[in-house]
Amino acid sequence: MEPVMEPETLDVRINRAINPLNKELNWTSINSFCKQLNEDFEEPPLATQLLAHKIQSPQEWEAIQALTFLETCMKSCGKRFHDKVGKFCFLYELIKVFALLGTLTTVGSLEQGAAARP
Repeated sequence: MEPVMEPETLDVRINRAINPLNKELNWTSINSFCKQLNEDFEEPPLATQLLAHKIQSPQEWEAIQALTFLETCMKSCGKRFHDKVGKFCFLYELIKVFALLGTLTTVGSLEQGAAARP
């Protein structure tokens, strides 16, 4: 008797698609994630939580993959996903990333200015 293959969960798909060890974007995993998201009515809340976590990665390549992933989902996924991305919780997670970038830029500018003084 053949073993029954269980469908992959969204977290397995997103971890395969967004991984700092990936040499390039994993379009197969990204597209299968979007397909699963469109077919399952319960998945958008989990998907946005997983994606927000990946976007906040301290590893630049992983964060870039996550932002590309978000862009693809915005183009490929339906209204339910769009509604979740438009909610305050998800937007707040993005704001935290950009606020941190602004803080790092300000600190870097201050350090450069201090180093330039005699």
